[in-house]
Amino acid sequence: MSKICSTHCLLATLILMSETASFADANVTKVIKKRGVVIIDSGRIDDVKRGDRYCIHRSSGKKVTCGRIKKVKRRKSALKVPRSKLRKIKTGMLAKAKTKTYQGGGSYLMIAPLIVSSSPVKYNLIYYVPQGDQPDILWEADGAITSGAGIAVELGLGLVALGGRFQRSDELVSIEEYRQIPNGQFVEINHRGQAVGGWLDFNYVDVRKGSLFFKFGNGIDYDMSGVRITSARKDDDGSEARSLDVKSSLSTISLRTRIELGFRTDSVGFSFGAQGLLPIATINQELVPFIDDTADEHLSSYGDEEISDMIKNALGHESNGFGLSLTGGISLIF
Repeated sequence: MSKICSTHCLLATLILMSETASFADANVTKVIKKRGVVIIDSGRIDDVKRGDRYCIHRSSGKKVTCGRIKKVKRRKSALKVPRSKLRKIKTGMLAKAKTKTYQGGGSYLMIAPLIVSSSPVKYNLIYYVPQGDQPDILWEADGAITSGAGIAVELGLGLVALGGRFQRSDELVSIEEYRQIPNGQFVEINHRGQAVGGWLDFNYVDVRKGSLFFKFGNGIDYDMSGVRITSARKDDDGSEARSLDVKSSLSTISLRTRIELGFRTDSVGFSFGAQGLLPIATINQELVPFIDDTADEHLSSYGDEEISDMIKNALGHESNGFGLSLTGGISLIF
């Protein structure tokens, strides 16, 4: 219960921060009486937007008047104020945003290298059990594989982000003697893992101050992972007889949380982020083995279904308890 409370309290605090965030104050640099406007030294780079409300204050803090932004340039903006108040406004006075100037969002396309420290799906490195050690077991697990690397692409449209990723695990090999008593023959097993995934996020905390920004959001993630294992009996003289070619696939649906920090200009952005995944469902799990018992006499003692069950149990291709990935990317702003 305390963990749930802590999580909800954190989310509530972050949402409150996003709703009450204030941005750097501006200063009056020019008063144009004919047009009924004053120029302030904040613009698009500070996320000032047409329609934002600002109030002019004396150095004592007393409010002189308020108005709305009518025109925005890169580093300055025109604030429309009542003409009757213009004579009271002097250059150097403070202009304070009445409401937050940045509502978040914006459109962008991001490409980012992906480092997966903990995948939402795991599988085991398996090795061959030399005959005579355990007569009823042909394969055993030797540590889970949960990490990998890849690339991610994300399209941001306002507060919504739609993305996809591709990741691969290093090719791993296990080698064991074919029999309990070494006879020059051994079994080599190759493991290859990869995954394709996609997500839909809603960044309900999207705050910017100057060129810096912070995002926090939640969403849904879909991951399709695959593992291929090939096994062959080899001799020291180089001869080979492939006995197994197994393909295992698994799809998972996860709840997703993201945190992102970055820097952006009008046209390009750089960011670093962390994404956490909590798997909630697995679907479409399938294991397709190709078995050639003529290449391994020990396989002929078992049926195909029995061999498949042994491989499936040893491989342990299943949902992981938690997923964590890191990204560092470049974005094109449009």
